Amino acid sequence: MKFLTRRRFMNNATTGVTGAMALTQTPLYPAVSARDRVLQLSPAVDSRSPKDVRITVKPVGNYMIHEGIWTGPCRWDPNPPPEEEKALFRKRFQQSVEDMRSKLSEDAEILEPLYNEFSEAGGFGEAELRMLDRDAQSVDAYFASGNVYPQYAAALVGERYKRPVVMIGQYVPWDMSARLRSKDLEGYALEDYSEFNNLITILRARKVFQQMNLLVISDIPYKNRPAPSACMNFGELHNRFGLRATIIGYREMAAAREAVLNDGQSMEEVNTLTDDLMRDADEVRMERQSILPTVVMYRVVKNLMQKYNCNAFTMECFELCSSKLSHDWKFVPCLIHSLLKDEGYTSGCEGDVNVTMAMNLLMGVARRAAFMGNFFPKDESTMYFGHNVPSRKMLGFDQPGLPYALQNFIRAGWGAKVQMDLSSLPEKTMTIARCDPLIRKILLVKGEISGCVGHREVGCSLRATIPVPNTRDLVKKARNYGFHFAGVYGDYTREMMQLAEMLRMEVETYNV
Repeated sequence: MKFLTRRRFMNNATTGVTGAMALTQTPLYPAVSARDRVLQLSPAVDSRSPKDVRITVKPVGNYMIHEGIWTGPCRWDPNPPPEEEKALFRKRFQQSVEDMRSKLSEDAEILEPLYNEFSEAGGFGEAELRMLDRDAQSVDAYFASGNVYPQYAAALVGERYKRPVVMIGQYVPWDMSARLRSKDLEGYALEDYSEFNNLITILRARKVFQQMNLLVISDIPYKNRPAPSACMNFGELHNRFGLRATIIGYREMAAAREAVLNDGQSMEEVNTLTDDLMRDADEVRMERQSILPTVVMYRVVKNLMQKYNCNAFTMECFELCSSKLSHDWKFVPCLIHSLLKDEGYTSGCEGDVNVTMAMNLLMGVARRAAFMGNFFPKDESTMYFGHNVPSRKMLGFDQPGLPYALQNFIRAGWGAKVQMDLSSLPEKTMTIARCDPLIRKILLVKGEISGCVGHREVGCSLRATIPVPNTRDLVKKARNYGFHFAGVYGDYTREMMQLAEMLRMEVETYNV
């Protein structure tokens, strides 16, 4: 595998690059400031589907044991003897962990709890903190509790391990959150487990985003790049968020295709999937032999994602057209994107990194596959939102697949795509988003789907109709972001605002 700086990468005009290129920090772009850098959660271990990602929570109880029995300004009634206190606090901590297990979201994985005791005279310090070293790299968030103003110990945990710290209670946890946030760290003073579970949802979406390793198939630099608003500064994006991009050239894609075509087991899987897609479809509007080549390329992309530990995908359509490979191999990427999103992988059209990132955020929050499209006015109060890549899992990864048809993209009859009536779903509300060219801002749009057209046509034809207060106002905002947007069914605007705040991105809204 080659590792290139952005300067070397962007000056390399050779096409058909063999191997993968991981873009590292470049001298062209200075290291980002501490206020721009989002604190990392636990690192990814494999290329599993993002829908399987969970938030690891480490319960930590920090209990001060009094050295004797007396009264004073911190206790107006005598405390129990030290040995009784120890027994009481150990039982209290055990009960709090059991309470957590019964109330915390399934999106959380509770790590081994740690009970810490420290003396009144000695205080909480290095010896107690070292007890947390063993599994610190596996922790996404610490849940802190204790006695006698436990917010101090909780704040020290956050400062040492640079991970979110959560406390539940009234005014006491505010002290912890204020101290950590003043240091650009993360403290969450929550009211109850309902608020904690909401935080778990947002943290999980953030973890998915930060663990993104985007497979880009391209002979970059593009000779004709139709999405100039897309951010290609992967070095800066890695330093800010932690995400990565793995870029492979067409030569390696071609070799991977040959490997699939020449492997009996792979082709058996391709044929089985093709038959399954045709059997499950409400309607098949093309011949089997015209569907098969795109399923072959789906298998190729999955193999490359597994090879390079990637969990998201995009490729540039105009570049693919000019290479003539799409014509020669009789495939388009549309079905690939739909199938990957069914499995929970973010998959964006046309090499558009910005919409792919917005799609990742939406899918992480909603646990639903996303649709991708362009906005364009139908009239003064109705927008079309359309493109070509719906998914069978747009109402939830844990829900039955939606009805669909298999349609040819190319008028000659080849290039498989999934089509459906976007207005026929029981859910009508859609949350739509795109990141700006610098990935510093995100535009959130909410709308109600009132109709759908183009689901029996060739090309990028599928488009929903969405009434809005004024199409001109939305167009004015969208011009600062770019032309592709991602959308998920349901109202997730509040969650997306919280997530954007965590990622230190400014939020702009329309119709929210």
